[in-house]
Formats: sequence, C-alpha cells, structure tokens
Amino acid sequence: MLLHKSGVINAIRLQPPLKRSLTMASYHVYSASSCNGWKRSARFVRCDSARELRLRKGSHMSKKRASLEVSNASYQQLREQSLAAVCEKRYSDAIDLAIRSLEYVDDMMRFMDKHRKISLSSVETIELAIRYAPPMLASKQLDAIDDFLRSRRAIKRQVLDETLARVNHAKDLVHVAYVLWSYVEDHAPCCYEDAVACVSDRTFDAMRLLDDWVEMLIIYKGQQGESHGINLVTPINGYIAVKCSQCGSAIKSKWAAALSEILCSVCGKSCRFVFMSR
Repeated sequence: MLLHKSGVINAIRLQPPLKRSLTMASYHVYSASSCNGWKRSARFVRCDSARELRLRKGSHMSKKRASLEVSNASYQQLREQSLAAVCEKRYSDAIDLAIRSLEYVDDMMRFMDKHRKISLSSVETIELAIRYAPPMLASKQLDAIDDFLRSRRAIKRQVLDETLARVNHAKDLVHVAYVLWSYVEDHAPCCYEDAVACVSDRTFDAMRLLDDWVEMLIIYKGQQGESHGINLVTPINGYIAVKCSQCGSAIKSKWAAALSEILCSVCGKSCRFVFMSR
C-alpha cells in the first residue's frame, strides 16, 4: 500500500505470466479515496522470456562485431595506402595516412584480439610514422601519436610503454634532424664528416638521418677529394623532375614547391608529386 500526498491510496497486485513464452504480464491497480469505493483497472508490463533475452543479446553482439569489422577494414585500407606511399617515396603522405588511421586503432586491436585471436605487439601505422617522422621533421605528427597513446585503454600496458618510449626517441631525433638539416642547407656542398660533426654527441643518429635523406632523394653523397661529400639533390629553388601520384604524368617543378601538393595540369587534381631523379 502506498499513500500518495493527494490522499489517494494505491495498491498494486502483480499477476505473473502463466507460461515462460509469454512476454506480457498483467497486474491490477486498485485505487481508493476517502469518498469513493475501490476501482480496479488492468495494466500491462513487458516481461521478456529467457529466449527473447538471448536473441536480443546475440543481435547486440553481432552489431558490435560488425562495427569492429568496419573499423578494422578502414584501418587496413589506410595501412595499405601508407605503405604504398612509402614505396612511391611520398613520405609526407605516408605519415599523414598513418595519423588518419589512429581513430581506428582501438577497434582494430579489439577485433584482432577477440575475433582473430591475434594479440598485436605493435601497430604498423604508428611504427611507420615513428620511422619516417624524424627525417621529415614531422614533430606535430609525433605529438599527435603521443596524445593518442596516452588516452588509450585497448592497448596493452607493456605495448603502450614500449611504443611511447619509441615516440619520445623519435621526438629527440627531430631536434637532431633540425640542427643537421640547417648545417647541410647552409653549407652544401659540404664534407660528410663535417656534417656529422655538427652534432658530435649524436654521431650515429646524424649518420642515420643523412642516409635517410639520401634514400628519400633529398641529398646525395659523392666523392669530395679524399672524403665523401654531400649536396642537396636540387637547390631549394631549382627545378627537378617529379611525377603525379594520381595520373603518373611527369613535369618539372621547383624542389621547394614539390614538397607540398601541386595542381596537376593533366588530371586537374591537387596532390603530392613523386621525385623521379636528381
């Protein structure tokens, strides 16, 4: 019995369903006031059977798996595109694609762990960005990865700590790359050993960065007297042969302009161009 503040007394008597298969249970509400007699009215509430609950749970799980599959497919597509960009020496595009894949990493790892029974020890697109960010001086992209990792819960703690350590090392390498690039740009052509010596406390890192720039066709090494010399592939305002990443058309462009997107006169699309030669 419940006493309402208006003075009306309500009494509720539940009548459970007669069979497990029934999904509605009836109950009767008896109401009374100080001046009226009892009145009875039927009400109905939902009472799901065990079978319905199982079906509903299964439907929810299938929808959740479908959502994970969609996210995993989106991640895999961006991963393949970033790897293709590296093969085409479009390193800035590769890093940008890797950063775009971050929003799908959580669901991808859950999908691989739960439905493929694969426990990942690293995330390929994150590792790609860490690898190429220092020679490309991409400090903002590394900051984005750092912020992303510190807010994650799906990534295992050991994997998270190891990846964060590599991100911090890559950030440190960016500072070395800035010093080294400033020297090369100001003194090219210059002696390889002199360029390495400008960051004497990080000799190994300087040599690795110089080798990366050679691979990326940004600088090249040659013989300079009895030692090795390095020079820019093309002066910063000089022209170089580049190829449209969309239609494959080759044009001549200023080296500095080719570092960002160019409007292709053939296909009409604005995209990054691939360096063809020095």
